Amino acid sequence: MPDIEIWALSLASAVSLVIFCACALTMLQHGSFGGTAALSAVMTALLWGGLLHRKTIRCPRPVFSNIDRAAILIALAASLFVAFQKPLQYMWGTRDFGIYIIDAVHISKTGSMQYLSDAELDAQNGELSGFVQQGYPALFSSEADGISESSSRLNPQFLPMYPAALSLGYEIAGFDGLFRVNAFLEFFSLLLFYCLLRRFAKERFALAGLLFLTLNPGQIWAVRNTGSEILTQLLFLFAASLFYAGMQENDRLLAAFSVAAAASSFFCRIDCYLFGIAWCAAAVLMIAYRKSRAGELVLQSVFIAVAAALSLWYGFTFHYHYFWEHWYMKQVLMWLIRGYAAVLVFTLAAAALTGCGKKAVIRRAAPIPRGLAHLAASAAARLRAGRKNRRLLMAFTALTVLYLYFVRPLWIPDFRGDSLREYGWYFCALLLIPAVPGFADLAAAKGKQAEGVLFFAIAGTASVLMYTIDPAIGSDQPWASRRWVPVNFPFIAFLGALGFRTVLCYHIGNRVQLAGRILHAAGAVLLGAVYVCLLWQGRLLDMHPFLTSLDAQYAERADSLSSGELYVTNSKQTASVLRFVYDKKVLLTSLADTPSAEADDEAWQAALRSYLDGHGSLYFLGRPPAVEGIEAEQIDTFVIGGEYTDPVVGAYPTGIQDWSADCSLYRLTLSGKEAGDAMSETGKTEKGTE
Repeated sequence: MPDIEIWALSLASAVSLVIFCACALTMLQHGSFGGTAALSAVMTALLWGGLLHRKTIRCPRPVFSNIDRAAILIALAASLFVAFQKPLQYMWGTRDFGIYIIDAVHISKTGSMQYLSDAELDAQNGELSGFVQQGYPALFSSEADGISESSSRLNPQFLPMYPAALSLGYEIAGFDGLFRVNAFLEFFSLLLFYCLLRRFAKERFALAGLLFLTLNPGQIWAVRNTGSEILTQLLFLFAASLFYAGMQENDRLLAAFSVAAAASSFFCRIDCYLFGIAWCAAAVLMIAYRKSRAGELVLQSVFIAVAAALSLWYGFTFHYHYFWEHWYMKQVLMWLIRGYAAVLVFTLAAAALTGCGKKAVIRRAAPIPRGLAHLAASAAARLRAGRKNRRLLMAFTALTVLYLYFVRPLWIPDFRGDSLREYGWYFCALLLIPAVPGFADLAAAKGKQAEGVLFFAIAGTASVLMYTIDPAIGSDQPWASRRWVPVNFPFIAFLGALGFRTVLCYHIGNRVQLAGRILHAAGAVLLGAVYVCLLWQGRLLDMHPFLTSLDAQYAERADSLSSGELYVTNSKQTASVLRFVYDKKVLLTSLADTPSAEADDEAWQAALRSYLDGHGSLYFLGRPPAVEGIEAEQIDTFVIGGEYTDPVVGAYPTGIQDWSADCSLYRLTLSGKEAGDAMSETGKTEKGTE
């Protein structure tokens, strides 16, 4: 194992230890995970200590080449660039970036991911329910979901691992630390990517691949925001690197630790169940290729299945609405789990039918299934054996890319059909040219190298195909680029580097021939064009300081609001931030989901008048709706906002617009006539009582 990989894996283990333990402690404080959380903390501690003891202690003075040092410096410079450039302070409560911030600050304040009941709001629910909605975007009402009797209890959308990591940054340096957590994680992600690629290509090509990923505008955009994609990318590359090292070094401990890294990702994002599918598919091929490890692979597959079951239990218990929605309505989670279960069953069957046990009767009982289990391994062997099969694979891959890029958009004229072209804006579509021979090279890997790359290759191929066919995300750019960050961008960069190695290295040896010289020059020009394309595409997303002072603006607004007063608003952007980050009792009206600000619903108007009749006044943030019989007195004017990219559909983002939310304070009261009528009604009631 190269010294730089030993060093990188040890450091990444330490980072993973901190993040996993933070997640475990978060759940322990709430008492929701019990002994499993403690077990996960112990396992990650063993992971870190085991790697340090078995690898780093034996090589106390690692020797790096100059290119290794350049790769470390590039990864460090990329992370520091984003850290010292002002990150995006996406403190809007309407999309994932802002909701992760809310969850992180809530964890830091309460030590829990759960949003417990508010007794005061529960007591006022009868008066408020007519004009105030339960819950916020991505913070769903547990009462509406039928899992709680409290009207103020909420169940959050997102799983706890990434918010726990953000909360560590918030604890250390406030919002300055929170907004820079992704820059810290990216350093280790880039380093692991370089180490994995160096196993297949010479140092200079591994460095070229590192630059493909580092300069990717989608990658930089993800690092500048507070999204969970960079942490997922780190976990994926960490698991792939440990899997490769375990297979290459024949080290069962490293292979087992890669299982733990992959299984832990189930508590980061729900689409990480794809890693479990890829793992079991790799186990099937490994069982067919190396029967002696069948029992070990089966145990590892079962461990991942247990982790998946635990994450499902945790999700349906504490993130009910989000898991229910993705299981029954969108059915994404349902199909992922079904696919995982099917592959797991096939893994167990393959282990049994290929002679996992020592009883010869098992091996003689099913020769046909045993032959099917060997089919994939035989196909890989034939692929490595001859250039003809390899060229056929290259031709098939090229036709697939051409179909997805040019033909499919003609009969599916929307983002779903045009996804590969739109994603190509971020990794540079020219990189698909060398990625085709790069994929053939990856499929033709030999021996232990072929075993070690199975998980990475299967997960990467499946993710690219799945999110090209159905991106399953909003089509506005650059928001949609998030979908390709965890797996697809590293995988395409990896294949591109392998493809350039194939073209340039082959023709360097035959450059005396005119055709060789021409192709070698074309490869060099293409390499330069990819870098120019990446730099040009990133001129806006990489450099412009978007939303740089939202935390200060929110703090100024919150300082002028009373902690004990009730406020209502139509603004989904600011309501949850002011309530859970700045501890102001701000509720969303039931008009927040309607495009019009006019309150045409008579029941809504009656409920608001009834509340004002009993309490005299109510404070409203933002422009209040016009309601007959209610006066709105403006107390101050305040706007929270900043510059952000102009969201576009079907085009690369190049424009800038002002994003703002009106947070001006108004005081609502009944008008003179309405107040007089209310007082007379009250007087009649009192006389009748006497």
